[in-house]
Amino acid sequence: MAKSLIPKTDLRNIYSEIAGDLSNIFLLYKKGDLKSFEVAGLYILLFYFAFRPKNWKGSQLSISPSATPSIYLQDIIPRLSFILHDPITLIDFFSTYRLKNVPESAHRALVKWAAGEFPLILKTHVPNALQVLDLQKQNQRVVTTIKDPLLLCDYILGERDPMSFVIHDLVHADHFFKDPEVRNEQLGFYIKMSNAYNRGCFCNYLEDSQFLKDFEYLISDMNSVSLHLLMSFKTILMHAFLRKAGLPESHKMNLELKAHFEFEFQKILVAWELPENIWPSFLRLNEETFCQKFDGALISEYFKKIPWKESLSSNFRQL
Repeated sequence: MAKSLIPKTDLRNIYSEIAGDLSNIFLLYKKGDLKSFEVAGLYILLFYFAFRPKNWKGSQLSISPSATPSIYLQDIIPRLSFILHDPITLIDFFSTYRLKNVPESAHRALVKWAAGEFPLILKTHVPNALQVLDLQKQNQRVVTTIKDPLLLCDYILGERDPMSFVIHDLVHADHFFKDPEVRNEQLGFYIKMSNAYNRGCFCNYLEDSQFLKDFEYLISDMNSVSLHLLMSFKTILMHAFLRKAGLPESHKMNLELKAHFEFEFQKILVAWELPENIWPSFLRLNEETFCQKFDGALISEYFKKIPWKESLSSNFRQL
C-alpha cells in the first residue's frame, strides 16, 4: 500500500463534502452512541467513498465477522444508500468487502478490534513516538482519527492523508497482535527499550537528528520479530556512534573503535539487566560470528519470556 491513497490536492474538496457527517460521527461517539471501532470504520468509509464512489470494490473477503453488534452504515450516513444498495452493518461490510488498494490486514484489525481481540485505543490527535512505545509495552496500539479541520485538509506528518493514516494504524495493529508469540517478543523488546531510555542510555545521541528519526521509527512504527528489531537498533546505534566520531556510516571500524562501540552497546545491556549467559549472543549481533540457529533462538526466547504485565507503568518526558 502506498503511504497515501488520496492526493493532497483533493483533500479540501473531500473534507467540504464530508464535514457534516464527520462532525456527527464524533458527536455520536461523545454521547456514547458509537463505539471506537465504529468511528474508525465510518471515518475510513466517509473519506473513501467521497474519493472513489464508484470504483471502490476490491477482492472478496472471508474474515470471520465479530459477534459484537454493530450499527447499520446507512443509518448513520444515509447517502451511503446510493452506493451500498442493501442495508449492511459496519462489521459485515469490513468482513466481506475489501476496499480497493486497502490491505486485508486493515479490515481484519478492525474486525478483531470489534471482537475485543485487539486492544486498540482511539485518539483524535497524533501521539508522539514515546507515547506509542508506552502503549505498545502495555499491549496496546493507537488508532488516530484526526478531527481538526485544518489538519484534515493536508497530509498528516507530511506523509499520509487522514484516511490512510487510520488504515496505516490498523495495519500495524494487525502486525502487532495477530501472532501471540511475535507479539510477546515485541512486548519484551519495548519494555527493555523504554527502560534503557528512562535510564538515560541515549542521552549522548538525542541531539543527533538522524538518530532521533531512526529511533522514533524503531520504537513506534516498526512491528517485527524481536531479533529484527534488535538488529535494527544496533545498526542505528552504530551509525550514530560513527557520526559522533566524525566518520561516515559506511566506515569499517578498526579493533580500537570497535571496542569503544562495544562498550557503548554494553551500557544498554546493563540497563536491560541482561543475564550474563546471553551477553555473547547480543554482542555477536550483526557480526559474521552470529549464529541464527543458536543466538537468534536464544534472543527470541529471552524477549518472549519478559513478564510484561509487571512493567506497565511509565512516565515519559517528551522527545
